[in-house]
Amino acid sequence: MTTVGVRARVRAALDRVLNSAYLSEASPLSFNAAVAPTSAIADGSLSAVLNVLDAGSSLQVNAVLDQLSPQVYAELYSQSLSRLQDIQKTVSDRLSALGTALVTEGRPEVLASATGVGEENAMTAWTNTYGSASAHPGNNSLGDQGSSLSNYGNVSGVERRLGSLALGLLGAVGGGSEQMNLTGARISSDSWHLGLYMSSPLFWRLFLDVSGFYGEGDSTIRRTQNIPGVGVFQSREKAMTQEWLMQVGMGAQLASASAGWSVVPSIRIAHAGMRQNRISESGMGSLGIKTDAAVQGTFISRMGLEVANEWRLGRLPVRTSGNVAWVHDFDSKPRMVGVRWDGAPDVPWAISSGKQTSDAMRAGFSLEVGLGDRRTLRLYGEQEFLQGSKVLRGGVSYTIGF
Repeated sequence: MTTVGVRARVRAALDRVLNSAYLSEASPLSFNAAVAPTSAIADGSLSAVLNVLDAGSSLQVNAVLDQLSPQVYAELYSQSLSRLQDIQKTVSDRLSALGTALVTEGRPEVLASATGVGEENAMTAWTNTYGSASAHPGNNSLGDQGSSLSNYGNVSGVERRLGSLALGLLGAVGGGSEQMNLTGARISSDSWHLGLYMSSPLFWRLFLDVSGFYGEGDSTIRRTQNIPGVGVFQSREKAMTQEWLMQVGMGAQLASASAGWSVVPSIRIAHAGMRQNRISESGMGSLGIKTDAAVQGTFISRMGLEVANEWRLGRLPVRTSGNVAWVHDFDSKPRMVGVRWDGAPDVPWAISSGKQTSDAMRAGFSLEVGLGDRRTLRLYGEQEFLQGSKVLRGGVSYTIGF
C-alpha cells in the first residue's frame, strides 16, 4: 500500500529543507550540497545524502529518495483499519446469527443451539480464532512496489438472553505485521480490544443490532536506509495507537418457516477510528523522523445477503451458508501525518498512508455442526476482492451454552 508519488513528496521536502534558514543562508533552490554548510547539520548524514543526490545517477537518486521515505509511520492507519475490520467481521457474523435466530419461527436446530434461542435467560460463551492475509501489488514505474499485510487473533464473548433481547460482552487479542517492499520497512503489532453488543427483534421478521469496541495497538516499526555511498541507518521504534469501532445494523428473515431455509439481507454502518501517538525516531542521525500525533477515521457501510440451510450428516445436525457483501468506505483518501527531520526541525512536511479502496466485494462460505449439549463448531472462509488485490479471511468458532 505504498502511496504513489513517494519520491515526489520526499524531493519536495528536501527542497524545503534546502530552502530553510536552518540549513543555508544562501537558500539554494535545488539539490546542491556544495552551498549547504554542513555545520548546520548535527552529524553530516543529511549533507552526505545531498552529495549523492547532487552527483548520483538517476537510479541512485531514485534509490535514495525511496529510502528516505518515512511512509511506514503513516501506514499505522492502514494496519489499524485492517485489524478493526477483521474483528468487525467476527462480531457481525455473531450478530447475524443472533438476529436470525430471534426472528426465525421453528428455530432451526444448529442456530438455536449456538444462540440459546428458546431457552429463558440462556447463557452462551463463544470463541473465534481468525486470520487474514492480503497482498497489494506495486507499480514500479511510479515508485510503488507494493506491500503485504497479515493479521491473526482471537475474539471471545459471553452473552445472555433476557427475553427477546440478547446482550453480550466481548474481548479480542491479536497480532499482525505489514511489510512495505519499497523501503524494506516493517510494522509488527500486538493489540487488545473490549466491547459490548446487543441484538433484538423489531417487528415482522426484522432485527436490530448495535455493537462497539475499543482497544490499543502496540507496534514496533523497523526502518532501514541503505543509501549508496553513504551507509546504512537503522531504527527500531515503538508506536502506540488507540482504536475504536461503533456499528449499528439491521436485517430481515425473508424465508418462510416451512421452507427450511434462511434468507437474510442486512445492512450495517460503522465508524472506525484511530489515534496515533507521537513518534521520535532514533538511530538515523539528522535523517531521524519526528511525527505528529494524528486522529484518523472513516465511515464504512456493509450491505450483505446470507443464504443458509440446515440438514443432517448422519446423526449430526449441520448448517451451511453462503454470503456475499458489498463494502463501501466513505472516506478512503490517504491519511496524512505531519513529520520533521531532526536535521531541520523547523521545516514541517507531511507523509500519507496508502489510499484505501472505496468499494470491495466479499464472498464467503461457512459450515457449522451441532455437537450436542448446546455445543457447536463453525468453520468459515471469505475472500474480499479489491481493486488490484485480494484479501483472504478465515477462522474457526466454538460455542457452548450453559
